[in-house]
Amino acid sequence: MLPQDLMDRRTAKGVSLLQIATATKIGVRYLEAIECGEFQKLPGGFYTESYIRQYAQAVDDADNALLDYYRSAFAPQIVEPAAGPEPEVWMDRFREVVRSALGLSPDPPLPVTKSRPA
Repeated sequence: MLPQDLMDRRTAKGVSLLQIATATKIGVRYLEAIECGEFQKLPGGFYTESYIRQYAQAVDDADNALLDYYRSAFAPQIVEPAAGPEPEVWMDRFREVVRSALGLSPDPPLPVTKSRPA
């Protein structure tokens, strides 16, 4: 369901934006933005979905079609970070910085031992 459809539903019920604003405590400019589908004008985060949900309830959108529309078309998509090299352990980096500051040489690599057959 598009935002304009809910605006038509609201006007058919004879409910004004001012009445919805009074009932929901949402500013009229935000309600107008919802009806125009200009979701970027909403405050963002939790408030955006909350405002859309409250508006939809005020115009009897029981199945939350407007909220589903917003989520599918406008909600930010979660992007997984690209897999990169393993992060360096902070303690190893700290040791390296301290050794460098004190002019110490790095630890020699551990000797490789061959295992004996049992």
